[in-house]
Amino acid sequence: MKEQQERLGKCIYLNGATSAGKSSIARELQKLLQEPYLHVEMDAFLLMMPGCYLGSEETAKEGFYWKESYDNEGQKIIEIEIGPIGKRLRSGMYGSWVALLNAGNNLIIDDVNFGRDQVDIVKQLLASYHSTFVGVKCELAELERRERRRGDRVLYTARAQYALVHRNVIYDYEVDSTTFSAIECAKQIKNYLFTEI
Repeated sequence: MKEQQERLGKCIYLNGATSAGKSSIARELQKLLQEPYLHVEMDAFLLMMPGCYLGSEETAKEGFYWKESYDNEGQKIIEIEIGPIGKRLRSGMYGSWVALLNAGNNLIIDDVNFGRDQVDIVKQLLASYHSTFVGVKCELAELERRERRRGDRVLYTARAQYALVHRNVIYDYEVDSTTFSAIECAKQIKNYLFTEI
């Protein structure tokens, strides 16, 4: 069993709200780690979708629908509702992770899941592999600042995700991208991985 696991790929799973810095941390980890790791982004899968299935149009309700709402403080938020086509894409994405790991590829997975129940589904999926679950945390004000500055994000999604993404999740390790740069967060994760062995 141990010999079989050594032939499988290893996985670093990064979970955090939009604009938390997951992609930047993943790229820095690729430079730091001695073994090659593929950076697998949820965004890359979203970009495979026809544009009409992403956004606030009626057809997007079948895919990934941006729903305008308000939080408990009366602040505008954009919630993402996933329809049947979106769920099918997500299922296929999960299957691709397993296929890559089974082929011996190491992965840095850059994802957004909401709360313990959703993250536990991923933990179960990756239970056969050497996986490290990392929470990428960032304060709301900084998330919103980055969201506005980037220009390629849907405004008000960071606020919607902030309250949900880490709720009751038990991680192996956590980093705070509010005060630490992507390279500093990557070094912290690498040091954790080294001491974990």
